[in-house]
Amino acid sequence: MTETKLPLIEVPIVDYGTAETEMVAYREEGTARALDLDNRGPIRFTPDGCLDPEIIDAYDRHGFYVFTNVIDERELQEKVNTGHLHCPLQRIYILAPKITSL
Repeated sequence: MTETKLPLIEVPIVDYGTAETEMVAYREEGTARALDLDNRGPIRFTPDGCLDPEIIDAYDRHGFYVFTNVIDERELQEKVNTGHLHCPLQRIYILAPKITSL
């Protein structure tokens, strides 16, 4: 499993009851599959300054691209420590539609 550097948003704990073991395995398998996709890496540009076509192709295949190492460790820690990173993520969570029943 990959270690995340971002602070985790506190969310209500879900009790999966007897399916807890299966849910843990499901999440771990999903994480592994996501990390195996070819849609993550540093920002790369062509010599003329355009976004690398491989990034665009990966985005087209998967619908998203995860840029890595965009913010250096010092800047990331500064944003985390001042709350400037957490607040926008928390806002997304708060504004996201909630599922009330399945």
